[in-house]
Amino acid sequence: MFVGTWPLVRASWKHSRSTILSWASVVMLLSLLGVGLYDVLFPNPSDVESMQGAVDTNPALTLVMGPVGDLSSTDGLGAWLTVGLGAFFVGIGMALLTVRSSRGQEDDGQAELFASGVMGRGARLTSAVVIGTGGSLAAGVLTAIVAIVCGGTAETQLLVGAIVTVTGWIATALAAVAAQLGSEKQTASTLALGALSTLYVLRGFCYSLDLPEWTIWANPLGWMGQAEPVTQNIWWP
Repeated sequence: MFVGTWPLVRASWKHSRSTILSWASVVMLLSLLGVGLYDVLFPNPSDVESMQGAVDTNPALTLVMGPVGDLSSTDGLGAWLTVGLGAFFVGIGMALLTVRSSRGQEDDGQAELFASGVMGRGARLTSAVVIGTGGSLAAGVLTAIVAIVCGGTAETQLLVGAIVTVTGWIATALAAVAAQLGSEKQTASTLALGALSTLYVLRGFCYSLDLPEWTIWANPLGWMGQAEPVTQNIWWP
């Protein structure tokens, strides 16, 4: 059933490396902005206090970015930007990549070309999931390395990198299911991104309205905020 998976993974990886790096660059840029340029953005303690006050009283930002946390340190700002927005971008990228590597190959005619060799029925979907999970891991590792090099705390930034990775894994799983439900690449991509976006909006909605904690745990993307990077650094969620 899985015969030919690894040759297909190698071929897909070569084709997808630039795409993975592009999506990873977005979250690395956010991490660099929060950690590396913190002193430039907030040269005075009063600037930090003003920023914290403005963010704490703005429910719209909580809706979009999730829980704010403590912005009085480079780790705090970097984690807020990366977990709140960067991880979602990585999820979008990995969802699209997974669909392209599975259902997209059928639309482009590549599936028939690969099927002319020795390839099991489950090889194409398995290779797409491997590409998505591998790309998510690469994005998380690169994000953590950039933040640590720029002066972030290792424990916190490794947790932030793990959150980026796991968010990509969730998106990959959604895309794998969508690729089986959608008859075309566009349909599958719409299903995957629709599901991911719904989870993202519901997460922010629950945080902004301060709903019961179980509503956060009912949403896989809500688990990321429960890790509480910087303040608690809880790994198990």
